[in-house]
Amino acid sequence: MMEKENCVICGKETPYPKDMNIEQRDNYIEGVGQLCIDCYIDLYNKKYRDNFKT
Repeated sequence: MMEKENCVICGKETPYPKDMNIEQRDNYIEGVGQLCIDCYIDLYNKKYRDNFKT
Protein backbone atom coordinates (compact mmCIF):
# COMPACT_ATOMS: atom_id res chain seq x y z
CA MET A 1 0.00 0.00 0.00
CA MET A 2 1.31 3.46 -0.91
CA GLU A 3 1.99 5.85 1.92
CA LYS A 4 -0.26 8.93 1.77
CA GLU A 5 0.75 12.53 2.32
CA ASN A 6 -0.48 14.17 5.53
CA CYS A 7 -1.75 17.73 5.86
CA VAL A 8 1.05 19.99 7.11
CA ILE A 9 -1.41 21.95 9.28
CA CYS A 10 -3.67 19.39 10.98
CA GLY A 11 -1.86 16.11 10.21
CA LYS A 12 -4.91 14.46 8.63
CA GLU A 13 -4.15 11.97 5.85
CA THR A 14 -4.82 13.29 2.35
CA PRO A 15 -5.77 11.20 -0.69
CA TYR A 16 -2.39 11.84 -2.36
CA PRO A 17 0.46 9.31 -2.36
CA LYS A 18 3.80 10.73 -1.22
CA ASP A 19 5.38 9.88 -4.58
CA MET A 20 2.70 11.69 -6.63
CA ASN A 21 3.95 14.71 -8.57
CA ILE A 22 2.86 17.95 -6.88
CA GLU A 23 1.67 19.30 -10.24
CA GLN A 24 -1.06 16.64 -10.19
CA ARG A 25 -2.30 17.38 -6.66
CA ASP A 26 -4.95 19.74 -5.40
CA ASN A 27 -4.37 21.86 -2.28
CA TYR A 28 -0.57 21.72 -2.48
CA ILE A 29 1.21 24.97 -1.61
CA GLU A 30 4.78 25.19 -2.88
CA GLY A 31 7.17 26.00 -0.06
CA VAL A 32 4.62 24.87 2.52
CA GLY A 33 3.41 21.41 1.55
CA GLN A 34 0.23 19.41 1.21
CA LEU A 35 -2.97 20.61 2.85
CA CYS A 36 -6.19 18.70 3.35
CA ILE A 37 -9.25 20.27 1.75
CA ASP A 38 -10.56 21.56 5.10
CA CYS A 39 -7.35 23.40 6.00
CA TYR A 40 -7.01 24.74 2.46
CA ILE A 41 -10.52 26.19 2.59
CA ASP A 42 -9.97 27.60 6.10
CA LEU A 43 -6.69 29.22 5.05
CA TYR A 44 -7.96 30.76 1.85
CA ASN A 45 -11.35 31.83 3.23
CA LYS A 46 -9.50 33.69 6.01
CA LYS A 47 -7.12 35.24 3.48
CA TYR A 48 -10.10 36.28 1.34
CA ARG A 49 -11.97 37.75 4.33
CA ASP A 50 -8.88 39.65 5.55
CA ASN A 51 -8.50 41.32 2.15
CA PHE A 52 -11.96 42.88 2.52
CA LYS A 53 -11.82 44.11 6.11
CA THR A 54 -12.53 47.80 6.47
